[in-house]
Amino acid sequence: MTGVLQLLALVVVACVATFLLERGGRLGYGWVTGSEFLIAGLLLGPVGLDVVSADLLRDADVLVVIASAWMGLRLGLRLCRSEVAAATPRTLISSQVEPLVALLILRGLLELARHWTGYPGSGWSAWMLAALGATSTKSAIAWAKSLHHSEGPVSDALQTICDLDDLPSVFLVGVLFAFLPQRNPQLAMTFWAPLAATAVLACAVALLVYLVIGRTFRVDLAWVAMLGAGALVSGAALPLGLRPLVVGCLAGIFLGIISSHRDALEALTRPTERPVVQVLLLLGGASIQLIPGALLLGAAFAVLRLAAKALGGAFVGTALRPTGRAEPRLGLGLFAGGGMAFALALSASLALPREVAAPLLSSVGAMVLMGDLVGAPVLKWMLKRAGEIPAATEARDASDGVSS
Repeated sequence: MTGVLQLLALVVVACVATFLLERGGRLGYGWVTGSEFLIAGLLLGPVGLDVVSADLLRDADVLVVIASAWMGLRLGLRLCRSEVAAATPRTLISSQVEPLVALLILRGLLELARHWTGYPGSGWSAWMLAALGATSTKSAIAWAKSLHHSEGPVSDALQTICDLDDLPSVFLVGVLFAFLPQRNPQLAMTFWAPLAATAVLACAVALLVYLVIGRTFRVDLAWVAMLGAGALVSGAALPLGLRPLVVGCLAGIFLGIISSHRDALEALTRPTERPVVQVLLLLGGASIQLIPGALLLGAAFAVLRLAAKALGGAFVGTALRPTGRAEPRLGLGLFAGGGMAFALALSASLALPREVAAPLLSSVGAMVLMGDLVGAPVLKWMLKRAGEIPAATEARDASDGVSS
């Protein structure tokens, strides 16, 4: 089987898994954050059965770039949909303050770890890990709402925060890569050049999509425009040394601002997000290299992230009160991580040397695993304490536990 056929087989597997999960009523990426796809990739990759070989992973770089650009477009559209605009000002502010506070706390913890152990290897790597660790996946609260019927101000606040808290991290990743030497000598070797190129390219893509769709929304033209945007972002970003996910996110935001069809575009492309994330998790799991200490470093990062999210959520829940009352346990609902963070990590690893990319992927992979093992149960416990999971659901869960 050629590399192209193997990649197509991975995409088909992810799509079939999506279909089966949706029939079962699951709204997350898999178990909750999709960690089983990460584990499958690790087992199928070069460190396991070598079904997804190192040569195939090199061929898959193009697929990772395209998928990352698409995830960026999806994030940008999600940030501009009408449901977000209808959220309370306190919740909207909290959705940006919480990841920023968690990011700074995590950066401080990583600096301590770096001083004591030498990990991460540089200040740049520490900032990158802090940016990725500050995000929370929206699949966890979707799981709580769909499977456990959670409902109330805490659930709503968590949903808005998880929908929007990727934004600071995405922009920080773009800024961090602006510090790296550009591979394209035609691009001015200044800090501001890649940032300006990102903004110009994103504006151009958004304007093209707006012109193609026109005033009357048509599904066929919308798909052509969005798929063309994904191809244009992924094809133009890399030669300029830009991150496709960052460019795609900014293009999606601009499109959401200028187009009256933003909600329709977001709804149209929503079903594509889960299979894209699942493919990235498979490829990312296969790309993890078990260098000495990689698993231990990843586990340490995942634990530090839990502490940072708990403290960041406690600060926001107490100071800003997005639910209308003090919620010092708010950060416990933000432990689950994956999806966008893993797409960012995987796409970033393509432009990084092995000694930087390997611990980056293993750390974010550990974060995804921790999201399923710790994040989901803690979220369920917190919502029960808040009285937002119905008593009937609690009784059914208890009976299921006894019968199993």
